[in-house]
Amino acid sequence: MLVICDDEEYAEGILKSLFDGGYSVVGPVQTAGVALAMAAQTMATVAVVARPPTGKRGARELAATLMRDWNIGSLILCDDDPEDDQADWLPHPDKVQGLRSAMRGLKAPADAIA
Repeated sequence: MLVICDDEEYAEGILKSLFDGGYSVVGPVQTAGVALAMAAQTMATVAVVARPPTGKRGARELAATLMRDWNIGSLILCDDDPEDDQADWLPHPDKVQGLRSAMRGLKAPADAIA
């Protein structure tokens, strides 16, 4: 599991929730470039994009690149576009349900929505 988040407190809550849910986590990282480098060096199968990454790529572009280059599905928490429910870069629905369950009750910072 790769976590992309630039808010220290929010990232800490995500990491705790995922660890408590039994997930192995890498990160958090802040930039899309570092996320892609970590994808190349780890066995991550899912990315959680909790805040828009800094750098040249936005959340959706990062998610598309992770899927295309590394077959890593992404759950984007910082974008509430309903069309994302059908995005090619989403993890398997069972994984999404498990992640959302693990992070239930976690409060995003007010400025997390891109």
